[in-house]
Amino acid sequence: MKATFTIAIIGTVAMARNLSSHKQQVEDEFEFLQFASVHNKHYATANELKMRAQNWEKSRAEVDKLNERAGGKATFAVNQFSDMTGYEKEQYLGLQGHVPSHADSRVEDFTDGSETPRGKPLTETNISWLDHMTPVKNQGGCGSCSIFSATSALEAVQSIKSTEDSGDFTPAFRLSEQQGLDCTSTGCRTGGWMQWYFDFAKENGCNTNEQYPYEAVDHEDRCLNDPETAPTFVQDVYTVAAAWNNPE
Repeated sequence: MKATFTIAIIGTVAMARNLSSHKQQVEDEFEFLQFASVHNKHYATANELKMRAQNWEKSRAEVDKLNERAGGKATFAVNQFSDMTGYEKEQYLGLQGHVPSHADSRVEDFTDGSETPRGKPLTETNISWLDHMTPVKNQGGCGSCSIFSATSALEAVQSIKSTEDSGDFTPAFRLSEQQGLDCTSTGCRTGGWMQWYFDFAKENGCNTNEQYPYEAVDHEDRCLNDPETAPTFVQDVYTVAAAWNNPE
């Protein structure tokens, strides 16, 4: 009688575990189907559906780790890329792997305590950029990441500088990535370099995305920049030595 009772308890525990595992599986499948619906995903075969679901699960696990590591300082989430293979994701990366021959390759070393152009050593400069950034953007199916990097940096600097000058917080506003695509050597298929956008902005300024909306297409024979309405101009650009990023 006692042995029968013990077996019954073990069987009940195993059943509970199976039910819990099945419930989690159902929840995961439902979440993946929601993801596919939100991002308008279409899979040709059952095998592709299974493969995409596995990629999504790996991406979700990575997102969970990133959020845990960030401790609330940043927020990560799955997006339209989360079911893609590594190769598919690489097709969206347009930053050239080396400094182009006609790009400015100067690197300034302000990491030794020497003064920056603003009159302060970097070691005495502490500015949080978190409050001076625009929301996360989507470059679409275009290798324009260098342009997005450049505009994001300028947007933040504009916000920081305006806030310091006025004494009141000035939020960042989005600049035009499309202007960078149309008016510099950067292309959706060829990629580009951040310096090209900075150099263009020195002479012509940066129009806003509202003035010059992003289309994720590079128009070879079109450059609609308007310096008279550009709210942001670049005075100079400094590439800081990589040693600054060394925690040692």
